[in-house]
Formats: sequence, structure tokens, C-alpha cells
Amino acid sequence: MRKVPPGELMPWDRQSSETRQAFEAFQVYRDLGEDRSLTRTAAQLAKHWTLIARWSARWSWVSRVEAWDKHLDEINQRAQEQKRKEMAKRHANLAMGLQGMAAKKLTDMQEQAKGYLKPADVAKFIEVGVKVERLARGEPDTVVGGTVAHKVLPPGVMSLEELRKLGPDELARLHREALAQSSGTQS
Repeated sequence: MRKVPPGELMPWDRQSSETRQAFEAFQVYRDLGEDRSLTRTAAQLAKHWTLIARWSARWSWVSRVEAWDKHLDEINQRAQEQKRKEMAKRHANLAMGLQGMAAKKLTDMQEQAKGYLKPADVAKFIEVGVKVERLARGEPDTVVGGTVAHKVLPPGVMSLEELRKLGPDELARLHREALAQSSGTQS
């Protein structure tokens, strides 16, 4: 939207030598919005339609209201953009807060787990976590003497592709079984 120098008239302002009555009629016409018409303007002002038509032609009402509508649309667009920015900022702050809550919960869970997790359990979690991350990133699961070795999975061991197909309940069951095996008990 362009800046208007002081003293410069906008099309929707009262034009020089425009009579007060003609400008008041223009304001009524302008403010009718999408329903504007010369007939409605004449009816609202209790003026003859031909007078309103004469003023409209003389003072270029159609082009002036087009400029007015564009002006209002620009104001609305700026307001909507500002609201979108404010919304994005709120959502980012909310997401950061949720991430912080999740990190705190994870820390709390780690503190609670100290009483029942054995060092071997921790080592197993690290080993499995590293392997799954490496496989997920397309890296080999082991490197032996500088040579990449992709292990062939023994019978009963699932590939990463097979694990990805499992639902949350099945993954939780497998996790419980792995914990039980590492502690020497069966579930």
C-alpha cells in the first residue's frame, strides 16, 4: 500500500469542489459494499435516481469505490498476515513447551528406572538404539577391520523393514520380551 503525502486526496476522500451533498451521497454508495447501486443509494437518501446518477458520473463514483475496496482489501490482507504470524509464533512456542515437557518426562522416567535397570539392560538399550539408528540412516550395522559387514539375521530375528510394519502394541510386546531376555526372565 502506498504512503499518501500529507494533503494529497485519496479517491474516497471528498474531492476538491465536490459538494457536501454529493460527497455524503458518495459515502452512502461506498458503504453499501457489494450491494451498492445507484438505485439503493437514491432510495436511502430519498433523492431522485437521476440526481444520484449525475453525481456518480460527475465524481467518478465507480472508480473511487474500486479504489476504496482495494484499500480495504489491502488493510484486511495485512491484518490476516499479522494474525498468521502471531499464530505461527504461538504454535512454535506451544511446540517448544511440549518438547520440554516430553524431555522432562523422559528424564523423570530415567530417574525412576535407575532402581530396576541393571547395567546390562542399559548396555543392551544402547546397543539396540545404535543399531536401529544406523540401519534407519542406511548405514551398515557393523564395521569389521575397515570392511562393512551387513549381518545376515538369524532365524526368528526381524529385519528393520519387518519391524516398521508392526503396530505399537506388537512393538511394546517385543520390547518387554527383550527386557525379560536381558534380565534372564521370560514374560
